[in-house]
Amino acid sequence: MSRCSAPVAGHKTLAATANCPVHGLGPMSPAAARVAMRRPTLEWTDHRNESDETKIFTASKEDADPRVLAALACDPSFAVRRPVAENPRTPPEVLGLMADEAERLDDENMSLSLAKNPSTPADHLGEWADSEWYMLRRNVAGNPNTPPDALQRLSVGGDTGGRQRVAGNPSTPAEALSALATADDFNVRRTVAGNPNLAGEVLAGMMDDEDPGVRVCAGVEITKRVVQTFGVDESNVEAIAALREQAWWTFTPESPEVILTRTLYPNT
Repeated sequence: MSRCSAPVAGHKTLAATANCPVHGLGPMSPAAARVAMRRPTLEWTDHRNESDETKIFTASKEDADPRVLAALACDPSFAVRRPVAENPRTPPEVLGLMADEAERLDDENMSLSLAKNPSTPADHLGEWADSEWYMLRRNVAGNPNTPPDALQRLSVGGDTGGRQRVAGNPSTPAEALSALATADDFNVRRTVAGNPNLAGEVLAGMMDDEDPGVRVCAGVEITKRVVQTFGVDESNVEAIAALREQAWWTFTPESPEVILTRTLYPNT
């Protein structure tokens, strides 16, 4: 009968775990071997006889079974593991183990894919926010699961492309968004103008921006907020214009100014 000291001493490498006659589950990546050991509910599904094209298609499906994704994380082919790393339905525990493995092996391509996934654990994203590789920082900057403090750091450092992604991230702190509203690059300002979490007063101020594109983006966002907040139809241009000329960001649907505007310019 096969014996293994791993329960006492532990395997020295993840690959050894995968190949162990006791704990190994056949050809799989080391990260997936750890998943199989730690998460017995994520059962190993045998996809070894399928073509890579089939496995890639399965791993890319929006409604993919998380258990199947965990199994495909075992695949020896990077082309198969990559869509697993990018699929939001892949369990965070699996993504975390894949991230651990990518860091240990200095696998930049896998880290890049994981950094785009909103299900990737926040602690890994926070660490990657300080990476020297600008492409990795950019993916972290656009990820809504990135911790606010990491987004704050990314908003003041790095390259313009990274700051633009921070500007569009719904998880970016309000303070950082307000600062980005005055960024030197007009693309950053255009992007932050469309962020639904930008303070209303700051957004209103962007209507005076020197760049016409920024003014257009700010106007579109203001109209969207007026319509959604005060129940004004998109076609009711008179009511929208009247509210936009006031301090709309301080109003509620019950504010006298809103009631008066809707009385004067009712929806048709």
